[in-house]
Amino acid sequence: MRIGIYSGTFNPVHCGHVSLAEWLVRQDLVDEIWLIRSPRNPFKVNLQLLGDGERLEMLKLAVAGRKGLKISTVEDGLPIPNYTITTLRLLRKQYPEHEFHLIVGGDNWAAFDKWREWESILRDFHLIVYPRPGIPLEPDPSKFPTVRVAAGAPQWDLSSTEIRYRVMTGKSVAGWVPDAVADYIKEKELYR
Repeated sequence: MRIGIYSGTFNPVHCGHVSLAEWLVRQDLVDEIWLIRSPRNPFKVNLQLLGDGERLEMLKLAVAGRKGLKISTVEDGLPIPNYTITTLRLLRKQYPEHEFHLIVGGDNWAAFDKWREWESILRDFHLIVYPRPGIPLEPDPSKFPTVRVAAGAPQWDLSSTEIRYRVMTGKSVAGWVPDAVADYIKEKELYR
């Protein structure tokens, strides 16, 4: 199977994340998407994160009942910070029958040469790059044989940072996060 690896801090997961994941499966770019809640992104060292358990619970609520979307906790227990190359190699070792496709946004693609062992990722795995509003796809992904552009992918002008701010200031996040996630945030009084 072709497995899309969609990793992030998901602090919190929002409708843009879910919409993109569902679209990639519907477009047959992958057979399944495995969403991985990263304990900490090496590029976001000062980010105030909710606990791993709370972010994982929101991710589970967001994908419940959605065809082709699954949760992976493969990064739990790995050294922090963990690097994508470590995760991909571990997945390939645990699931040699699958082909892994890393999913990254245009913003991450623009800085991909800063990632640990980025050349190994390009050589040994597949990438799917989805455009982000206002961010040109540079370098040109078509120059890399293992990279595909998810042209036509849904683009949401959402950010987890803005969602956290809205919650802190008492504004509604309806339509920004899946309903079950909004209910969880309210019930647990998260981001206050």
